[in-house]
Amino acid sequence: MNKSAAWSGELALGPMSAVFVGQGGITPSHASVAHKVVLGAYHIEITGVHGTQHTFVKAGARHKMLARDANIIMIILDARRFSEASARGLAKSLNDRPPSSLSAPDIVAGLSELPQNPLPSRINTAIDLIDQTSCVAEAATLFDLSEGQFSRLIKQHLGTPPQKWKNWLMLRRALDRIVDGCDVTSAAFEAGFADASHFSRSCYQHFGIRPSVLRNSHLQIHPSPEACRDVFETY
Repeated sequence: MNKSAAWSGELALGPMSAVFVGQGGITPSHASVAHKVVLGAYHIEITGVHGTQHTFVKAGARHKMLARDANIIMIILDARRFSEASARGLAKSLNDRPPSSLSAPDIVAGLSELPQNPLPSRINTAIDLIDQTSCVAEAATLFDLSEGQFSRLIKQHLGTPPQKWKNWLMLRRALDRIVDGCDVTSAAFEAGFADASHFSRSCYQHFGIRPSVLRNSHLQIHPSPEACRDVFETY
């Protein structure tokens, strides 16, 4: 095994995606609204799924990963843009590639060739409302559904409930701000979190890591181009 700092390597941000290539780490059990493709990890345990040698984690699935000192590729795919089928296909196509043979920016560029998830326009409208309102109940009212009906609709199409999506949208904005050089506290407030602790907890719940990882001197970050951010914020 190569002894190196956990989460050292390169991170590239793209439109509704992020790619890490380098030395992995250990995460506790967590779940994200995004699909995840991971190559090179020693052990990935998914709640309710047999085995530990997984390369694909479906959006909403609780999982934990052992990849300390392993060379890995980890690809985060927003379920609004990338379907489960295309994410699984990507995992299969990359399965025989050595993690060190690909760069994070090259992988992000290649993701544009994947089929987009054909979501109904009303689901995109619902996500916009979740992002623009102060709470899920308000979004549901504006969508003319009860909160329970609204939650079931979002979970049916995207795999996770609306509050998770609200946290996800705030989280991505905060991460972009940190990449731009903003400190964690300022990034948290600008993205809509109550405080830095709330942001840190949300990051831990979605990714199993703290936002301080982005301050790792061993991590080279390739920011999302403005065009990519526009796609993310208005999709």
